[in-house]
Amino acid sequence: MTTQSDQQKFESLLSQFSKQKPEVSRDEILALIAEKKGKVGGGYLTDQGALFLVASDMGVALNYAAQNSVKLSDLNPEIQDVNIEARVMSLSPVRTFIRKSDSKPGLLSRLFIYDETGVVGVSLWDAKALLPASSDFAPGDSIKITNAYVRAGLDGGLVLNVGEKGGLSKLDSTQSSDDLPLEKRAVTIDTITDQGKFLVVKGKVKGRPRQSSFGRPDGSSGTLVSLSIGSELDANKEMRVVIWENSNPVLLNLSDGERITLVNVRSKVGRAFGDSTGAETIELHGDESTTVLEYWQETLHWLKKSSSSLDLSPTHTRAPQRSDLTPFICRVLSIGARSQDATSVRLLLCDSQKRKFSATLTKGAIDDCALLKTDDVVVCKPESVDYLGLKLSCTKKGSLSKVGARRPDIPTSSTLETTIEKLSEGSIVSLEVMSLSESVSREVQTKDGLVRRTELSVGDPTGEIRLYAWRELSKLLDKIPAGQRMWIRAVEVQIHEGRKFLNFRNYSQLERNLS
Repeated sequence: MTTQSDQQKFESLLSQFSKQKPEVSRDEILALIAEKKGKVGGGYLTDQGALFLVASDMGVALNYAAQNSVKLSDLNPEIQDVNIEARVMSLSPVRTFIRKSDSKPGLLSRLFIYDETGVVGVSLWDAKALLPASSDFAPGDSIKITNAYVRAGLDGGLVLNVGEKGGLSKLDSTQSSDDLPLEKRAVTIDTITDQGKFLVVKGKVKGRPRQSSFGRPDGSSGTLVSLSIGSELDANKEMRVVIWENSNPVLLNLSDGERITLVNVRSKVGRAFGDSTGAETIELHGDESTTVLEYWQETLHWLKKSSSSLDLSPTHTRAPQRSDLTPFICRVLSIGARSQDATSVRLLLCDSQKRKFSATLTKGAIDDCALLKTDDVVVCKPESVDYLGLKLSCTKKGSLSKVGARRPDIPTSSTLETTIEKLSEGSIVSLEVMSLSESVSREVQTKDGLVRRTELSVGDPTGEIRLYAWRELSKLLDKIPAGQRMWIRAVEVQIHEGRKFLNFRNYSQLERNLS
């Protein structure tokens, strides 16, 4: 069923097509779309998908980013290439993380933005994570975000994501499209009567802030800062504030009686500590993005200092390898083709903990493959294992020995089978699909020089997606015509700029000519 939003996107893309190919009428484009759907869609290619295929055939480049800016209330979990103007509410420090795809370090920071329609969190990835602090963004500043994509967050709310192709810039007062300074959002504790999020609260500090430790479920410890703020109307009324995992030194330097504005806190209803009557009370809770507006310059200095001290050394991102490992039982989920020089072969193995290892067999271990097939249970005797990257290597004959045990506790290759609509980033999957276009090969410039890449648009009754194969694996997708049914086995789901795609690995398999 086509929604109004889908139709608007389609019309926007259709308009882009017409501007680049004015000699082709709208009716002719629609006829080409219908023809494409009839030939290669298998009954499930969408109008948008068919339009992209038609555009590709005619050398037309379509881009969602050409659509107009939207408001925060217009966002939904599947919007891509979105442009938006809003104001800064608060920032969080830059953190490091380890990518699942290559075990390399990356950067992430959070930015909260608002407009007259709502508040949304923004995840800034890698180089973009450093922009807010380095550009001296401040709460209340008007900014423009371009080429972002939207996803659902862990709490069910929406999150804008700004990656490599995204943009983030400050607007001056003449460019701002709204009149909503942060001060207009401020409330006092007298008006807070229920649970709420993204609050800006004014009050007077009561007493001195205190820092405490708490225990996490995993056994590690964290810190919190607690303080109280008083009412502007009632000298006897105050509200407890708890700010979790925020090391901003500004918080502990607040003075008794000082008037402050807390930015980005939430109100929480619960039972008062030590109250046996069961009476409920309201507290304010914050996190690492919570800011004291009056001390923004000090906070900005802290943000810059914490960013400059990050350790991005690759030596800290990968677990050390171990040798002389104890053999373990696993199942063969997929067997790739031998390398072009016949010196190695790659397998996908799975153990009883459901960990999927990419196994590289070289030298004498290659002979073991001739005796194995998919779903065999084997004893693996690796020379080295990378438990972070889930990779192992075998070089000796007999490194993989088939055993007769059935081992129902170890997943079989059938557990990889799924559909396009259920794909999740980082997973390894198998799908029965139809090619929606002919495969296309080209030379792509990478840091290692020019390499060959073949790509193919594929679909099943639940959706469509792009499939890529690089270097010598690209020959697996050569000369695949539109309308070809096939199984693609043990391919990896990846995501770039909010768009999922499938990537062939050395252990992947392709089965054509399905009946």
